[in-house]
Amino acid sequence: MEIQNEQFRNCTVSFRTTSQHKLQITRLAEASKLSASEYLLHLVTRFGQPIDQFTGEPREVKNLKESIKRLERDKRQLEVKLENADIRVSIEQEVAVKQAERCAKAEAEALRLRKELSKIQKLLVEQMNATGTTPPDEASAAIHSAVVDTDNDEGLSEALLLLLSVITIGIYSPRMQ
Repeated sequence: MEIQNEQFRNCTVSFRTTSQHKLQITRLAEASKLSASEYLLHLVTRFGQPIDQFTGEPREVKNLKESIKRLERDKRQLEVKLENADIRVSIEQEVAVKQAERCAKAEAEALRLRKELSKIQKLLVEQMNATGTTPPDEASAAIHSAVVDTDNDEGLSEALLLLLSVITIGIYSPRMQ
């Protein structure tokens, strides 16, 4: 394949090389059926690119290698972030499971206290019916609020304590005997 002479060639480019390199260039040119100067001119025109001074690679290749290194570094950073996120998610899931267990225990305890409160209310009503007395207004209000507002666990505990004190007063009070 010959390069067409579009312009008259009147300049000479020369360079120094070793005899081994000259022999290699000559063999490659002969295999291509070109003279050594035509072969080198063809290589320069076809593959001519700026090259890096230190590596001898074309600058595009060097830039692409740097881009690959940057992308690999970014990939490693994203993998580390993903791993950290997975660890955080597992920790938060463990905390959520523990909170759910605590909530279930608290609901079971509240249910147990509600049942105990209703038993105590029945006992109190039976005792008052048997003795023919009525509870003080404060005790009636507490019993009524405990029955009406059974979703409030603090109110439930307070009502339970008040009922226990009313029962104890009713049982051991000399007035009621």
